[in-house]
Amino acid sequence: MKTAEIRWFFDDAVSFAAFRQSFSFSEPSKRVDYYLLGTGERLGLKWREGQVEAKQQQEDSQPYTQTLLAGEVEFWKKWSFALSERETYSDDLSNQPQHWIAIHKSRQTASFVYDAIQRTIHPSLPDRQVHDGCNLEITYLTVREKPYTTLGLEAFGHPANLRQNLITTIGYMMENGNLEGLDLSLNTSNNYARWIHTKFTNTTS
Repeated sequence: MKTAEIRWFFDDAVSFAAFRQSFSFSEPSKRVDYYLLGTGERLGLKWREGQVEAKQQQEDSQPYTQTLLAGEVEFWKKWSFALSERETYSDDLSNQPQHWIAIHKSRQTASFVYDAIQRTIHPSLPDRQVHDGCNLEITYLTVREKPYTTLGLEAFGHPANLRQNLITTIGYMMENGNLEGLDLSLNTSNNYARWIHTKFTNTTS
């Protein structure tokens, strides 16, 4: 699966109360993802509930700048597969902090449908299958008992439409969302692989 993404990270539990009111976000979904350390800035490998997911950046990041925000547009490819005896893995990984890092997540998403002909975006209806679309995500993270927050957009669907899909959704977010007080800049723009590599590799606390 190929995606186009843009994401920001914050070193605290950031309030998105005003921003969240503008979109139909899901109820918070909680989970723990275990990420393998030492994979570098362009490759992520994680385990969650019996599934292993590998995610590799496909080309160099592309800076994207608008009046209200700036960030790195990136293209990724994902692979995933299931493991047997999944109940035993979380305990094993928790006991290897030098190799794996546990990231506790409380995640909310709002989904959008992309019309490639009109180049427009609109909110997705519940239970509707979307072939070309984008997910807007707010996730509260806890890593080694410290709080962080990430805001991200992930466009999916036909590879030829991914960039325009993402850019159109960013425009919709800027037009409809209250971004006041949010530092959506190149300084805070990052991806999970690079964020983990630069912030947590070679550290255990």
